[in-house]
Amino acid sequence: DRDLRLLIASVATRRVVMACLQVMRNLYLYSIGFDLVAIGLLATIAMVVGAVRSGAIGILSDRYGRKPFIIVGGILSAVRLFIYATSVDFTLLAIAQGVGAFGEGAGAGQPSVSGIIADKSTQSDRTKIFSVFAFTNALAAMVGSLIASTPKTIQMLWLVSETQSYQSLFWVGVFFSILSFLLVIPVNEDTPNKPSSRTSRSLLPTKSLPIIYRFSFVRAVGGF
Repeated sequence: DRDLRLLIASVATRRVVMACLQVMRNLYLYSIGFDLVAIGLLATIAMVVGAVRSGAIGILSDRYGRKPFIIVGGILSAVRLFIYATSVDFTLLAIAQGVGAFGEGAGAGQPSVSGIIADKSTQSDRTKIFSVFAFTNALAAMVGSLIASTPKTIQMLWLVSETQSYQSLFWVGVFFSILSFLLVIPVNEDTPNKPSSRTSRSLLPTKSLPIIYRFSFVRAVGGF
């Protein structure tokens, strides 16, 4: 399916950025003089926003479509990296963390992406398609992690400071984030079915609550 291929390419470019950022973000913050408490606070901002984001995007994308949230996510990711590339101010970086964490709702495994995969696959091939996405994301994460290992090489080749070498990689991330949402624009998505005014709809599907509780517990343990 053409749309799934475009989505794979979009999510892979996002995964390159996220893996690169995961490796070098704290190293960069430490290199510009932030202590471990400040770095921990910035990480906490992303976690809190991420918790709210997952639930909100899951509910809203069911009602208004997944594609808009994936596109907005790519834009917000680019905004975060732009701030990282141009500022060392703690307040601005805190804002960047919040903006970027909300943008990560368009990443692999998030409701907006998983919803489109489920919509565009049959029950018989859905597991295979999710496996292809997982494999592609793993390869993209390897690439991102390798990119994050290049600041020392950039310093030697371009004769720049350690901070500038990190910031140059943030600009690379801006490019990949823009590319990620451009790849999603041609994707065709069916208009979601809106519940009638006479139909009451709960935030969570009642029949799914038991498995949601179990998976939530497992993810909570892993997150801790």
